[in-house]
Amino acid sequence: MSHKQRVAELVEEAEKIQACTKVLVHAATVIGNMAENLQILGENTEETQKSIDRWKDVFLPQDNVETRVEEIASQKRKVAFCDAPKSSSARRRSVELEEETNVVGK
Repeated sequence: MSHKQRVAELVEEAEKIQACTKVLVHAATVIGNMAENLQILGENTEETQKSIDRWKDVFLPQDNVETRVEEIASQKRKVAFCDAPKSSSARRRSVELEEETNVVGK
């Protein structure tokens, strides 16, 4: 592998990491806003902390960030199909998408 190819691969990896970081920063902002809103609304402090912890677990995992971002995107695609009106073709496509996701995840 040439030096130029290796540099190109490293740049591509850095861009992926940067994109994931942007997602995580946005998620942290959302978590902060949620916490403020819950406290303003007078929610129980314990419940507020549970909600914050739950969202941290969703958006700030300890495992591979790139894999987790793809899992979240996959879940969003599934939800979009689940919320859509269920014509027979939409149901079929939803099942196909779920099967594709399951195969990719293995």
